[in-house]
Amino acid sequence: MRQRSHIEMSGGARLLGLLNAVAASEPVPLGQFEAMQFDIDQIAGLVGALTALAPLANAALTGAPTAPTAAFGANTTQISTTAFVQSAIQAIIGMAPEDLDTLAEIAARLQTEESNYAALVSVVAGKLAKAANLSDLADAAAARDNLGLGALATLASVSPDQIALPNGPRLLGRTDAGAGPAQSLTLAQVKAALGLGKADVGLGQVDNTADADKPVSTPQATALATKADRTDGVVVVTGAAYTLQADDNGKVIEFANAGAVAVTLPADLPAGFNAVGCQAGAGKVSLSAAAGAALRNRQGFGRSTGQWAEWSMRIRANTGGAAAEWVISGDLEASA
Repeated sequence: MRQRSHIEMSGGARLLGLLNAVAASEPVPLGQFEAMQFDIDQIAGLVGALTALAPLANAALTGAPTAPTAAFGANTTQISTTAFVQSAIQAIIGMAPEDLDTLAEIAARLQTEESNYAALVSVVAGKLAKAANLSDLADAAAARDNLGLGALATLASVSPDQIALPNGPRLLGRTDAGAGPAQSLTLAQVKAALGLGKADVGLGQVDNTADADKPVSTPQATALATKADRTDGVVVVTGAAYTLQADDNGKVIEFANAGAVAVTLPADLPAGFNAVGCQAGAGKVSLSAAAGAALRNRQGFGRSTGQWAEWSMRIRANTGGAAAEWVISGDLEASA
């Protein structure tokens, strides 16, 4: 073999191929080694790099090595990544709330629930048994007194006169504060014991007065004083002032005042309204239109001529319902 103090390595690929062949115990022609030119320093660097690599057996990896994540539910010798482990943990936890997503929290909750269960068992143990039908009461006499039953609860049967008298229902109780069996109370006794009056039930202004004697309030009397007496189709007005209203439609209105009468024709009655006026008293009747209304007469007249004069009053139109146009005609004269 020729010795060379310095020859250039012809390629790392060729060297790697030779090393693989040596590792596989395959014969390597001497000419191949001679054909390769390499530097001793490069060989030393390569040896150092190979030494830093982890061995195949019992490899101790450093840093953050990665590996393929196994499919969920896999059960093989494949490496389990942190992602695989996390998915398995989440499958166990499921939709558990934040305060129950660790074993320590679950254990603490179970311990608390065990204490609550023990307390519930203790409370239930102090309750009456349903099947005992109150026979397990610790103090039956005290229970009867608390219910206000007294000796009545110990009777085998209750006679009718203890609950009701022949002339009507009664209530059981006592009219005094003393102890003893319940008494049959009349409604009058109950009322007297309670001391109820009409004001206690919101009827302070109510009196048992016959219909004929019932008073009329001052506002009602004032309002009625402005109304006209009505007899079938005739309205009799005795006051000194009157305003026609919807109920006057189709009626004869007699003004029977001894003095002058002022009649107002409103603006809000509907078109087609009509009535007949008659001066039945000595006082003449003067007609005037209310605000918004209009008064029409061929001669501009607006007052009755004397007793028993008659005239017609009709609304020919009412635009918007508040501008009645009245047309009057008959035994009329010019207003004073």
